[in-house]
Amino acid sequence: MRYDVAVIGAGPAGCMAARLLASRGHRTVVLEEHSRVGEPVRCAGLVTPRVLDIAGVDGDVVRQEITGAVVHAPGGATVHVGGDRTHALAVDRAMFDRGMAERAVAAGAELRRSWKVTGIRGADDGFVVTGDDTLRCRYVVGADGVRSLAASALGFPAHMEHVQTVQAVVSGAGAGDEVDVWVGSGVAPGFFAWRIPADGEIRVGLGVSPGQGVMRYFRRLLDRLGVERHDLQAGLIPMGLRRGFCHSDAALVGDAAGQVKATSGGGLFPGLVAARCLADALDDGTVDYRRMFMRRYGRELKRSVWLRRRFVGLSDGEMNRLLGAVDEDVAAVVTEHGDIDFPWRVAKEVVKRRPGLLRYTLPF
Repeated sequence: MRYDVAVIGAGPAGCMAARLLASRGHRTVVLEEHSRVGEPVRCAGLVTPRVLDIAGVDGDVVRQEITGAVVHAPGGATVHVGGDRTHALAVDRAMFDRGMAERAVAAGAELRRSWKVTGIRGADDGFVVTGDDTLRCRYVVGADGVRSLAASALGFPAHMEHVQTVQAVVSGAGAGDEVDVWVGSGVAPGFFAWRIPADGEIRVGLGVSPGQGVMRYFRRLLDRLGVERHDLQAGLIPMGLRRGFCHSDAALVGDAAGQVKATSGGGLFPGLVAARCLADALDDGTVDYRRMFMRRYGRELKRSVWLRRRFVGLSDGEMNRLLGAVDEDVAAVVTEHGDIDFPWRVAKEVVKRRPGLLRYTLPF
């Protein structure tokens, strides 16, 4: 079978790319190794309203509107931000993914489930993709996650750093509309822990730097919150863009490309932006979309890596002092400008108001 584009992976970035490409007349196939799109879930499912607007999925995927956050310092002090409006949405991630796949199919893309790619090799007229059977295509798009087989088969450079994550979904009626975030070396070294209410359930999880023993810290978190392990979801989050993620006839999008905000671990928004850039690039006969993506959003991802490095370099004492400096005025700035898709914006606004906080972010 011959296609213009083969998309490996039916996650949001892959399905967005497939939908746009198919709608523009490119014969497109999406190859998904699992029998059900969106499963297993490996995401906390916290997004901004703009993600739903871009994705075009039904509002039924929203489980909870999130109005604010409580940040817990290592020493026990808390900082409240938000509370004035809907800042984020907790979504049913599996339903979200299936909605995007349905839209891709409606646009003309072919979806093959339970189709595990085992190899990709170049040919005179494009690529040969092998799995349950063999197909040919002019372009390949790897949207198959952080452990991307497409990236390995196509010779793209490896990710430089990962965060290990684990999450449990527990019952929790009346859990409010704020998320809780815990930071500190005793809670989640190298990242943070979270509690996200989602309409009758609570998502409790954390991430740690490699080698820190993620389950040990996860059990401590569950003990602290008095909840039991249930419905565990685990995964890896890439921290930073791959040094290369596209060339003229092959590309990576989403987690496979490292298109993830290093501050929060969220990859839905940057993955959707990347998918749009890739589709626009293919109109010119190439999937080399790097320059377009870097102009539209890539710089924000690079800045998020910079912010993460400053965060990881803080001791617990420095973290306590930093959060202790967040008074009502600073909290108001975060509330007004805070946007998990654009963390650099709020960082700039906070430093404008409190230049003394620079000592916690400068690399010396």
